[in-house]
Amino acid sequence: MPRVCWSTLRDVFRIKSEGETYEAVPLVAAGESEEEDASCTAKELTDSPPAQSRTLTKILSCLWSVIVQVWFALRPKILSPSGDKQQQQHATAWLNGVRGVAAFFVVFSHLRPVFYLQYGDGWSSQHPRFLELPIIRLFYSGAPMVTIFFVISGYALSFKPLGLISRNQLGPTYNSLASSLFRRGIRLFAPTATIAFIVVWVGYLNHGYPPEERSREVNTILDALSLWFNAVICSVNPFQNEFPNTFHMPLAETEMVFWTIPVEYRGSLAVFGLLLILSRTQTQTCMGSLAVILLWLTYVGQWDIFLFTAGTACCQVSYMIRKVKSPTLSDTPALEDRRKTRSRDILLGMLVPVLALFPILYVLSQPGGWLKPPDWSGWGDAPIYPTLDDWTPPSWKGHNDPGRFWTCISAIACILLVDHTAVFRRFFTFSFPQYLGEISFSMYLIHPLIIKVVLTRWNDFVSPWTAGISIWWIKECLNLTINGLVFFPVLFWVSDLLTRYVDRRSIDLSRWLESKFYRESRPGPAPANLSTQVHEWDQ
Repeated sequence: MPRVCWSTLRDVFRIKSEGETYEAVPLVAAGESEEEDASCTAKELTDSPPAQSRTLTKILSCLWSVIVQVWFALRPKILSPSGDKQQQQHATAWLNGVRGVAAFFVVFSHLRPVFYLQYGDGWSSQHPRFLELPIIRLFYSGAPMVTIFFVISGYALSFKPLGLISRNQLGPTYNSLASSLFRRGIRLFAPTATIAFIVVWVGYLNHGYPPEERSREVNTILDALSLWFNAVICSVNPFQNEFPNTFHMPLAETEMVFWTIPVEYRGSLAVFGLLLILSRTQTQTCMGSLAVILLWLTYVGQWDIFLFTAGTACCQVSYMIRKVKSPTLSDTPALEDRRKTRSRDILLGMLVPVLALFPILYVLSQPGGWLKPPDWSGWGDAPIYPTLDDWTPPSWKGHNDPGRFWTCISAIACILLVDHTAVFRRFFTFSFPQYLGEISFSMYLIHPLIIKVVLTRWNDFVSPWTAGISIWWIKECLNLTINGLVFFPVLFWVSDLLTRYVDRRSIDLSRWLESKFYRESRPGPAPANLSTQVHEWDQ
């Protein structure tokens, strides 16, 4: 990477220092005539560039070096030379892809009110709309995606400890749990606090669009700082349980999507404590204990801990099936038998999962209305959904949308299906889902602010251009395309920068604090035959 030419600038603007002397040199050398000297001088002046030209060249070179450095620091990953290089994917790479796609759908759920506020209810025979059909509405439904987030987190947080437990490596297991427990809060709240600080200042400076009336509680800079500090400090408490009033917590009032961060932290602590209890058990005892805990959580209706524990159970099931499928030399079938079963395996490996996917997605797309009454007309009258409501356990009724019983069950089934279907896993390891997964945490936190500051302002600027188009579908497509060409590049670019300079720096900070706290180096890597690498969101 080129460096700024500070030495060049110093030479260009150099001033004679005190005590500096110059040697006197005669203008005409001895033995030379004035005619010869004049001819030589004229030749030198003709061959060498003027001093002003050399100075301008040096200044432009330095400015170019600065521009290049700024570009290297701010360019998106997709435009970097190493952005398209294939990296070795770890065993949980598909989880990263699922999380990225889910975060992208959450963005769509908050884009919908900007363009189509009238859409989003459940499908109804009285006003049938294509975008409100089951499964189709998943593309802009945020609540089911949050449910999937929590299952994925439980799975990813359990992957390394369960792998160590299965090998009876208790010492590394305890070290891993202690490290994860120490770093988890820093990992979650450092990026959130940073972005919340930006959100508070944007609100204080009234840069949102349309301009909102400033709260009476935020009249000065000190009020803004106090609001931010109180929101962050109160959210770090993992023992508060304010459901269904989560949206009225201080951090959620700063930005609505932040309500999931304290829930994520509390669920993570529950997973670590559960893994510590199960660390000395056998595989069958571990799985049986998880089943009993899930039944108890179902009875009491603690939906958030239920999802995280279900993620741990999904991970344990994956380890058990992987162990059963590991062939020995005596179990290896003959070549003729493998050829006979190949076509059958391909058929069953694709047809059955696809057939199972549709009912899972149908249940997952059950319409929701955040804290709406039971007689709300927006529930719609699509088949099966009323029956599912009747079969909901009493302790689960009244939950907000991500905590609805059948939404949680279908999210768990979706993760299990993807985990044990090679075609689905391969889809989520493609480059675009992996890129979305890499920036998913930052994209989830920052997208509401970009919608308020950039998209709504740009949409009001674009709408008069497309309002005169008489053909409805052309007008809508053009409007969405023009807005998307501005919004999505800005979203990906800002999320990329936040991932690079805030998200990953938070991981580095947590590791540095851990090393200082324990006054020792972090534990070394796991054995090479154990794939324990997980995405940084869950470290």
